Amino acid sequence: MGHLVIKASPPAPIPLARLAKRVQTQRAKAHARSIKLRAFVIKVEGFLSESANGRSEIISAIADTQNCSISPEDSANRVDSVVRNRQSVLDQLSALNPPNPQADHVASLLESGLEHSIEADRHYRDWMNFVFDYYYTPPEGCFGSPPENQDFKDGQSESATATSYKNQFVQAFNPLAKKFHQRKWAEPEF
Repeated sequence: MGHLVIKASPPAPIPLARLAKRVQTQRAKAHARSIKLRAFVIKVEGFLSESANGRSEIISAIADTQNCSISPEDSANRVDSVVRNRQSVLDQLSALNPPNPQADHVASLLESGLEHSIEADRHYRDWMNFVFDYYYTPPEGCFGSPPENQDFKDGQSESATATSYKNQFVQAFNPLAKKFHQRKWAEPEF
């Protein structure tokens, strides 16, 4: 018995014009994705710049309350201003539509970091109000170092959680920033 051999014919070649069009379409889609990702990175850079001002204000307000260089009530008002600013940044960030899963992960980490920063700020503000109400005597000020209550401790705890998220964020965000020639960030900067 003989074996029947069937030869398959090679696939028909893709016409060069159709192949060129397919490559051109793929490049155009990649370019469009890159443009959307770059726009996302630039928006996040703006949010980080806004948040950076708030961080230094919080640190200063805490120090001013601890050494009683200004009224704790004035420090609490400064913190309230930062909370409103950070909440505005968080609202804008939440409204973003990240262009891909990587950008979505970056945005999620920053949102978590900001949420915990805001909670820390609120606890510090409540501590400042406590110091003003129960320890500060106008116009003399404080007699010694103001006590640290549970709000202060909760502020420290929330701040530590925020720091963890912010560190994860910079690890995820900085490669994108570098790709688009934007500033690279460190956690203590925002």
